[in-house]
Amino acid sequence: WTLLQSFTSTSYRTASYIYIDVQNQMKFNGVQFRMTQAVRTTGSYDVWSIDTFTVHSTIQRPECTVACYHDNFYNGYSTSVWSTVTGGSVAPLTCNTNQQYSDGLYFDGSGTRSAVTGGLDLRGLYAINFRLQIIASNDDCNTASSGQEVTLLYSINSGVWIMFETFSSANYRLLTDVTVELPVNARQQNVALQIMQSNHPSSVWAIDNFGIYSPDTCPPTNYATVTVTMSPTPLPYPSPISSTVCNYYSDNFDAGSYKSTLWSTVTGVRVSLQP
Repeated sequence: WTLLQSFTSTSYRTASYIYIDVQNQMKFNGVQFRMTQAVRTTGSYDVWSIDTFTVHSTIQRPECTVACYHDNFYNGYSTSVWSTVTGGSVAPLTCNTNQQYSDGLYFDGSGTRSAVTGGLDLRGLYAINFRLQIIASNDDCNTASSGQEVTLLYSINSGVWIMFETFSSANYRLLTDVTVELPVNARQQNVALQIMQSNHPSSVWAIDNFGIYSPDTCPPTNYATVTVTMSPTPLPYPSPISSTVCNYYSDNFDAGSYKSTLWSTVTGVRVSLQP
């Protein structure tokens, strides 16, 4: 048995949500999980319990099922998502022929151009999706010359910035939908994201409809799935945003017993109502 997580006995007086990432070395057939308390004191107060145990493809946090963070830049940028915007502002994207996406976060300032989020809780989230445009200017709408890339970075606990995606300045003359998978190491608490351009002698750029999402598809299996749809749909999306959550294994213990199809051995425990 390999220890995955320990829970201190002084931190869980009330029932608490717990989320743990499945490590890469655990992602194969035949893996077992075990919860155990090896040392305990005598007395009736030294007891513990679990409820709603689930192993699935994305963490279903109570406050967030589909789009945990989203900004369509209507009436400015969202301060609940972005902490700092440098060299840019919300403005009409005049080179965009689709007026449904007429406003965006537009960067044309001197020096570093960047947008930095606050410390986000990215546990269980999977991908960043936004629209990106890099052009020579907002007047002629021509393709920007090479060497003026836009980069995407993350930082954990206000530490060093780590780049994980680069967008070539020659490929985004039109406002283009971009989806980038979050690095596994970034799927934790207090993670900041930054999208920036450090070299821009002859270009401007913009983003629109920025969002961070849970997976929108499940692996091809016969496991049960649950589809959730955000309602009302946040503008300016033309169709509802939905996410399919793959519930591989789950037990809420509501039947008065545990599922023998999930648990092979239960020792020193019983299913009962929580006090």
